[in-house]
Amino acid sequence: MGVILKVLPGQRAARILLIEDNKGDTILLQRAFSRSGTFVEFIVKDRAEAALEMLQSHQGRYGSLRPDLIIVDLNLPAMDGLKFLEMVKSDQETLGIPIIVMSSSTSDSDISESYRRHANGYIAKPLSTHSYDAVANQIVEYWLKLTEFPSARV
Repeated sequence: MGVILKVLPGQRAARILLIEDNKGDTILLQRAFSRSGTFVEFIVKDRAEAALEMLQSHQGRYGSLRPDLIIVDLNLPAMDGLKFLEMVKSDQETLGIPIIVMSSSTSDSDISESYRRHANGYIAKPLSTHSYDAVANQIVEYWLKLTEFPSARV
């Protein structure tokens, strides 16, 4: 289910696929992006398998649910975030979608393995509401405002 925040007529919201099984973390992140003042549509999945199925169902069509950015937790039930990364980055249709790992783990092995599987970034989960705001603002500034993407993403 998507939550569209602050979209004006004629504007397209930035689309973020959030794969997170902790409802509290999901709410904190959505609220932080809302406070950033940027137009964001969240597609939230609590399982990596469901996110992968959604992405694969739109392959080749750049369908209406193709995200501009994916944020994935590492510790998910069944398929973990590392396996999800591996599968998305090994598929020609989805490998160009930037993926940020957001995890409570700051283990060197988790960070290294995420980058080895082609994560575009790794962020330790914030510990406060203020820190969530800072993370959301930095993601908005870099990934949604500064970074250029091929026109096929829209």
